[in-house]
Amino acid sequence: MDWKSTVRIYLLILSVSVLIATGFALMGLWMIVPFTGMEMLLLAGAFYLCALRSRDYELIAVDENYISIEKEHGASGGRIRFQRHWARVDLEQPACRNQPSRLVVRSHGRSEEIGLCLNEEEKRHLARQLQRAIAFPS
Repeated sequence: MDWKSTVRIYLLILSVSVLIATGFALMGLWMIVPFTGMEMLLLAGAFYLCALRSRDYELIAVDENYISIEKEHGASGGRIRFQRHWARVDLEQPACRNQPSRLVVRSHGRSEEIGLCLNEEEKRHLARQLQRAIAFPS
């Protein structure tokens, strides 16, 4: 969702909650008002954080000579390029059982982790696709 839609949905939820809290307050249950206020502040914070994270992306492009990885996660981002002929795609298994694996592109001592938001099956699939994409025909 874009930011305007997020704000509209928040304002709709806020309006309904304030209306309900006002009804209870008029019936003498005034203690619901501060809790509604806290709830709406927490919801606003959650919507804000979700809106910030919704702009995260990773773009991987493979051409004749290079693998280009452009990514943005929160405030950090950037672009890195690897020479296709020397690049290697590794799916590193975690040291601990409950940790996620790491999908890494490496070349000349540099590495870049990709697929941070993917589950294990999606990482395996992406690793296979990238390995096929960077393979030079024999």
